[in-house]
Amino acid sequence: MAADAAAALFDVDGALVNTPYPHTLARWKALRQFGHQVLDPVPARTGAGVR
Repeated sequence: MAADAAAALFDVDGALVNTPYPHTLARWKALRQFGHQVLDPVPARTGAGVR
């Protein structure tokens, strides 16, 4: 029965995978696509790569 089961895992808070920068990049691309002027995403601004 378990072989027939399908599942999806959503990591909405970034606890399983460190995703702040990809989320920032996706928002940046979406805003630019619709004509908004936004600053380029910088990893240091989102905490990515900061120890």
